[in-house]
Amino acid sequence: MRFSFRRFRPALGLGCLFALLAPAAGHADSPTMSPDRVIDVVTDDWNSDSRLDRAVLVEGEPSETDLFIFVSTGNEGERRLVAANRNLVWRGAFWGTQPSLEQIAGGDLQVQAQNEAIGRNRWFEILTIGHRDGEFLVVGYSYDSYDTLDLDAGRNCSADFEAGTGLLDGVPFTVTTPAVPLVDWEPAMVPPECAAG
Repeated sequence: MRFSFRRFRPALGLGCLFALLAPAAGHADSPTMSPDRVIDVVTDDWNSDSRLDRAVLVEGEPSETDLFIFVSTGNEGERRLVAANRNLVWRGAFWGTQPSLEQIAGGDLQVQAQNEAIGRNRWFEILTIGHRDGEFLVVGYSYDSYDTLDLDAGRNCSADFEAGTGLLDGVPFTVTTPAVPLVDWEPAMVPPECAAG
């Protein structure tokens, strides 16, 4: 049975963030993270062992965002890195351009990127990540855009990699992109119907 999860925000302070990241410390395969670069954190029990697992969204190189997922080892308070992707989504420097991490019904994660601040072309992108048979996979993608000067220029596209179905401005299309491991995901895997124009 799944227990309810809590979301942790950097606004809780550096002390809380050190506590959040500390269980990953000391493992050779764990990345080094500076708490002040953490963007968002979600905690849940994805491997169903009644212990806390953790997904951490982190500032990477300029304009890049990295995602790291840790699951419990079975020892109290210990976690190991099981999935990571560097430069998963774009990140800007202003409000309205910062990514976020959310959890939806069923336990899937959504990494959300956006541009709601720069230029006339605004957009919102979501990568859905699911835990399937012990592996974290990218199982869905969506992209919404609009033009602040041309209201007819926007579009809405979503793709379900598991079901093989998608919608482009309400019109169905077949998705040939399979669900792929998070570690292997690249922007080039976005279905062409949903690719930014």
